[in-house]
Amino acid sequence: MLKRVILVFVSLLCIFNSFGMINNYEHSYSFVSSYLLGIGKAGLAVDNLGIESFLFNPASGYLKKFSFELVGVGVSLNSDSIDAINYISSLVGSGDQNAIIDYAVSLIGKPIYPSLKLGILGFSVPFSGFSLNFGIVSSSINFYFEFHNPLSTAGFMDFLASVLISPYIGLTLPLGNFSSGNSDIDNYLLKRLNVGLNLRLSFSIGVSENITLGEIVSGQYNLANLAGAFTNVVTRVLPDLGFLYKIPLDDKEGSEQRLNIALGVKDIGGVVFRDLSANEFVFIPTTFNIGVAYFIDLYNYFGIHRSFRENYISLDFHDLFFQRRDKDFFKRIHIGISSELYNLDDLISFKFGLGINGGYPTLGFSLKLTAVKLGFSVYTEELGVYAGQDPDTRYVFSASIGW
Repeated sequence: MLKRVILVFVSLLCIFNSFGMINNYEHSYSFVSSYLLGIGKAGLAVDNLGIESFLFNPASGYLKKFSFELVGVGVSLNSDSIDAINYISSLVGSGDQNAIIDYAVSLIGKPIYPSLKLGILGFSVPFSGFSLNFGIVSSSINFYFEFHNPLSTAGFMDFLASVLISPYIGLTLPLGNFSSGNSDIDNYLLKRLNVGLNLRLSFSIGVSENITLGEIVSGQYNLANLAGAFTNVVTRVLPDLGFLYKIPLDDKEGSEQRLNIALGVKDIGGVVFRDLSANEFVFIPTTFNIGVAYFIDLYNYFGIHRSFRENYISLDFHDLFFQRRDKDFFKRIHIGISSELYNLDDLISFKFGLGINGGYPTLGFSLKLTAVKLGFSVYTEELGVYAGQDPDTRYVFSASIGW
């Protein structure tokens, strides 16, 4: 019986880890798209990703046409998960149950942090002079497991979980439709400045349970028990404020070069969330974030009309005043480079990006096929308090449908 329990435990472990990643106070961004992860999360001044740009910086969400996006699939695997799946698969194929049990025992005392990102349902509706953005961000379903010696007084397993769902509504307002009465102010400030506001209703629930081996073997404990144990409801309205200033670098109309400068104020008023690893509530403070992005179209240089449009280099510094718990400088630096390698009238496009996320390299691809967009990224998140302490490499795949 014990062998069966341990075998079931290992199988569940592999399944849960296939969803992928710890949510260990990761810069307090409730939603970061796959492609933004691939360019190092350096997206504050990037304004060409539609609804994804709005969620990162509300001032970057001005669209002149109706836009709809549904992220239907989001899967993340960290390197430890892939290693565990490969190792267990090889053991199962060999039929060596003792080796499987030995591997399961080696996991005792090691915390496991799977997390499932569900994505977004978002709309952007243009009006005269501004765009309205609204939708639902089902940010994350987080789990924390720690397995103990099943015969000890600590029980078989500690289980914690939390669910965060964030409906949002906000607007992006270009100030070019306003006039100050001073032509210099109008031309050099108002016509180049966007202001954005996003209101997120952060709704989270959590559960903390200790499960014994006897409860599992006897069938006294099941998923219904866990569903009934969810408590600790936290609801909070979180405003995000953003500014985006665009500087054309060419004199001609339809500039091929421009520089964006952005300021974002995230989680105004702060938010409390459940730190699963410590089984406690943690306060995420208001953070000020700055970013710049240099855009250039290179298709004229290469003579290829459909290639090398919307190329940019971006640089962000998140948490300017060091309000987060960690105080490491390099964890706050984010660098990205992106190129649209091909674009067929916005029906088919392919983007490639590289970046640096808190000191670690990233890579991302984005393929658009009419209404379907596929993304794949590889990035590393620092789970420790300083860069280089506890890196966690992840592989992210996403698929979305939108117009």
